[in-house]
Amino acid sequence: MLFRKIILTVFMSAVGCGLFAQTKEVRGIVLDADESTPLVAASVGALAVGSKTEVVKSTITDLDGRFRMDVPVGTQELLVVYVGYERQIVACGTELVKVLLSPESLDIADVIVTGYGKIDRRKSTASVSSINLTDVSQASMGVDQMLKGTMAGVNVTTVSGTPGAPAKIRIRGTSSLQGTQDPLWVVDGMPLEGTDLPKLENLSGIDELYSSAIAGINPQDIASVSVLRDAAATAIYGARAANGVIVVNTKSGKKGRIHVNYSGKLSVVARPDVGRLGLLTSSEKVGLELDLLRSSYTTFEKKGGVSRILQAYGELNTYKSGGFSALSSAAQEEINALRDISTDWNRELFRSALSHDHFLSVSGGADWADYYVSAGYFNEAGAVRGVNASRINLTSKTRFHFGERVDIGVSLLANQRKNNSFLSNTDGYTNPVFYSRAVNPYLRIYDASGNYVYDPDMRGFGRDDDVIRYNIVEERSNTRYDLTNLAFTAVFDLSWRIWRGLTLESQAGVQYDERKLVASALGESYAVRRELQRSRLSDGSSYIPKGGFYRNTDGHSFQYTVKNMLRYVETFKAMHSLDVMIGNELRRASDESIFSAGYGYDADALTTKMVRFTREDQGRYTPLFKRNYAENAFVSFFGTVSYTLLSRYTLGGSVRFDGSNLFGVDPKYRYLPLYSVSAMWDVKQESFLENVNWLSDLRLRASYGLQGNVDKNTYSTLVGVLRHDAFFYPQQGGGEREGEDNITIESPPNSRLRWEKTRTYNIGLDVSFASYRVKLALDYYDRLSSDLIGMRKLPLESGFAYTTVNWSRLTNRGVDVNASVLVLKVEGFEWNIQSNFSYNYNRIDRLTTQDNSRRPSGEGYPVGGIFVLPYVGIDQYGYPLLRGARGESLLISELLRLRRVGPSNVSRLSPAEERALFVYAGTEEPPYSMGVTTSFSWGGIELSLSAVGNFGHKFLVQPYYSFTQYDRGLNTTKQIFSRWTDDNPSGTLPRLMTEKDLGRASEYTAYDEGYQKLLSLYVRDASYVRLQSVRLSYAFPSELLKRVKISSASVAVEGRNLLVWGKDYDGFIDPETMKNPYAQPIPKSVSLSLTLGF
Repeated sequence: MLFRKIILTVFMSAVGCGLFAQTKEVRGIVLDADESTPLVAASVGALAVGSKTEVVKSTITDLDGRFRMDVPVGTQELLVVYVGYERQIVACGTELVKVLLSPESLDIADVIVTGYGKIDRRKSTASVSSINLTDVSQASMGVDQMLKGTMAGVNVTTVSGTPGAPAKIRIRGTSSLQGTQDPLWVVDGMPLEGTDLPKLENLSGIDELYSSAIAGINPQDIASVSVLRDAAATAIYGARAANGVIVVNTKSGKKGRIHVNYSGKLSVVARPDVGRLGLLTSSEKVGLELDLLRSSYTTFEKKGGVSRILQAYGELNTYKSGGFSALSSAAQEEINALRDISTDWNRELFRSALSHDHFLSVSGGADWADYYVSAGYFNEAGAVRGVNASRINLTSKTRFHFGERVDIGVSLLANQRKNNSFLSNTDGYTNPVFYSRAVNPYLRIYDASGNYVYDPDMRGFGRDDDVIRYNIVEERSNTRYDLTNLAFTAVFDLSWRIWRGLTLESQAGVQYDERKLVASALGESYAVRRELQRSRLSDGSSYIPKGGFYRNTDGHSFQYTVKNMLRYVETFKAMHSLDVMIGNELRRASDESIFSAGYGYDADALTTKMVRFTREDQGRYTPLFKRNYAENAFVSFFGTVSYTLLSRYTLGGSVRFDGSNLFGVDPKYRYLPLYSVSAMWDVKQESFLENVNWLSDLRLRASYGLQGNVDKNTYSTLVGVLRHDAFFYPQQGGGEREGEDNITIESPPNSRLRWEKTRTYNIGLDVSFASYRVKLALDYYDRLSSDLIGMRKLPLESGFAYTTVNWSRLTNRGVDVNASVLVLKVEGFEWNIQSNFSYNYNRIDRLTTQDNSRRPSGEGYPVGGIFVLPYVGIDQYGYPLLRGARGESLLISELLRLRRVGPSNVSRLSPAEERALFVYAGTEEPPYSMGVTTSFSWGGIELSLSAVGNFGHKFLVQPYYSFTQYDRGLNTTKQIFSRWTDDNPSGTLPRLMTEKDLGRASEYTAYDEGYQKLLSLYVRDASYVRLQSVRLSYAFPSELLKRVKISSASVAVEGRNLLVWGKDYDGFIDPETMKNPYAQPIPKSVSLSLTLGF
């Protein structure tokens, strides 16, 4: 019996061996179809007979792109797959199989570059949008401006038309209240420092220049930009990614012949039209001044051209009592002469300007190296006279190939940016944009002898007798405000393919930025005259010497980043794909600025004089030296994993641990993990959709994760400020008070300080129809930002009433939609439409309202919420009426229950009761945004149009005129003619009031203290649609160019910002800038460009 079992076992083993031996060997090589270079680690699978998807055996190519495996004898076809290339099914036999794979279209299945690796879009679980900058008009100066309207979820707001001004960017709303709200910029894998921007919409001078580090990147050096929106894409960046990440990939050389490219652009910027402001003409302004002198409004009655003429003739009271006919003929003639003077301030302050841009690049490569070198120069003249910007770029990228295993890359990027202006923030009136609204139309610039005419209505410090000589043309000539930025970035990277599928990637980068800001003024300037007045002593002299001043700020920042990643990528049996990465990162950044000032400046001798302070506190108001220094460091450990089954089911995850000196010292909070988990299902690969030909692609995505953000202005340590204050009078003899050194504690220590966290859910759908002619990407997200830095009340025994802690909360929810349609493609004609739409719901869930605050904190409302007193009209005497709690119409004295205590008002309401009177009027952040681009091409002709829009947001604009302090010495808009007066009782706007009118001192004082700026009367709908670009280009036929040995050539003409449709911006030049009367208007421009390739 045992013998039989042994015989049977031997027999079955022999049969099994015989069956197993029914195989054949298949050999081959996989190459890039364009470059004929080997594709390493491409997956090659033997397909089961009769199937296009079932793989019975697989392998991957070696370092030479070759493969070799034994397959069943009946195998007829192989499935070849490689990331970023079109998959291919090829026949196999006994001969060597040569497979040429073509790169996939970027529109269909491109490679996403995240800064921590490349991801096949077919396997991507994240919400990422990418654009190729060759498809985007490059008429604007910076890449931040160029992103406007190009993708959903990215809201780009132009807050100023100043040359080189950065844009305000919000990705899926605002995720922080006190920390940075700007996205993280990453260039060629290296995060940039110097991209956190100030509150740009609040800047009041054209000389308040700020240049973001990203502004130094030449758009023509950029190959593509990817915006990472959800946690699956951004969590790997740790405590810097809650505001989204923008990844910039610059151009590189390719193997092949040398390519030389030149592009040049000439642009004309149109002069802004201040006619939209509705300012008074000379005749209207003279008429207004005459009317006011005979009214009960006596404030500033000695100002204005009419009043000065009457005072000069001693006939002011004569006019008040008898009117114009009672005046002498000489006074009448001089007043009438004012009506005939009409200075064209629009032409004097603004201009049509010429800008030009030049770019040259050389690229190429061989088996052992490839290279890309470029140089660029850009010069932009602003629409405001005296304002200019320029940029010089030098870029060098080289990548060396050491065999098939090792690549070493060196990228060097250098740029110099200059912004030139004149001093315009001495006070609000010196800003040329604001001054264009305030200057009298009858004021001349020069007198008959060619001397400057000074504006006699420019007050110094609020007193009628403090008139400081001011002429804006003189100021433009005698003051300077120049900002120069010099930036250098070097990135060194190493890629070592250690073994099949195992790669070590290392990157070391340094960024150095140097900035120099010079503000100078000659003695004959308003800026210096105002300084002398401000420093005036009791005897009339000044502790500042006569002459000019020279203020210099030198700053520099430095950062280095070292990043190491070990990545393993493998495909098993053409069914299982695994991508695992672990890494660490070390980063340190420092920033230093030194301010120095000299007074009594002589521009010819280049000398200054000694400042003779008489009191120590004067040094605080006129500092001669300041130094600021900040340093922070991060150490991080991170990892990612991605697993794909059958090329249709993908699971992903990432985790990162960050440590930094910006966090508290409590070990519990120093290394809290930030992470993400995600999944993707390629539904189109399922068998039940295999024959649905009208459906080209269908993928579902889902992700959840935790992102981080750092508030660099909040400290975990005790913060105090050393001061020297005068507390005591001398014991004998009187005189100045004596000073003592003291430390003012600003915030207590907080060992539990940690980064702000944002928890994000994302569900996405990618679908394409009709052979990818119609494509749609739809995302829904829910973001909860917690542990936000905010104020919180403390027990009084702590010694502090409030402090900043991780406590506040914020919610963002919304939808992003990206769509593209190839409408028509026939006989060389093509019509494309690309569009995007975003909706963002934003709410502050938790925020402290201080007990003594009389204004709402915004809790329960969106970031940027506007709270106002509800204005319902005016009473029979022209006083504003406001809506009460029960809907009744009340005067402000009744609404606030005011009572007079000396010269001031005191409300009988508690702070909480007063807060309840304010109503929510909307948010400054647009909840809806859109962008649409359509292009028509036929032969070498292409016409493209793009429009952008923001909707649903409001602005609280400046009052049309001050009820209590209207300065008749300044111009205003025609809105003032709609005010109530004795002669115009049907007027719809409030009257000009004084403290003595009708015994309503409380009304006057309340509005004089600022309540008039908080009326719903001044809330404007800021929705708009802008025709951003119209571009017509022509590419010359290649047959023609070959005759002159040119590979490519094209010309284009483009118009920018030609039209804007706004819902409610009457009286303003542009709806985007109407909130800030100091902002330069967004200019219209026309450009002509030429590109050549050799």
